[in-house]
Amino acid sequence: GKQSKKLCAYLIAKEGAKQLTNGELETHLRTMLPEYMIPKQYYYRNSYPLTLNKKVDRKMLSELDEKNVF
Repeated sequence: GKQSKKLCAYLIAKEGAKQLTNGELETHLRTMLPEYMIPKQYYYRNSYPLTLNKKVDRKMLSELDEKNVF
């Protein structure tokens, strides 16, 4: 089927930092960004998957999305 595009955010919290709720994140982001730039989904990670060249592996991120939606 046809896939729709969506804006999502991948987050890694600093050790010991409070994990914010989606509502708290959206409230904060709305003070700085226009509405169309506010992510619709948020994904918390311990780390980003990397390619052999040490770049973010976007394909792996999208595969993980399907398993860890918040």
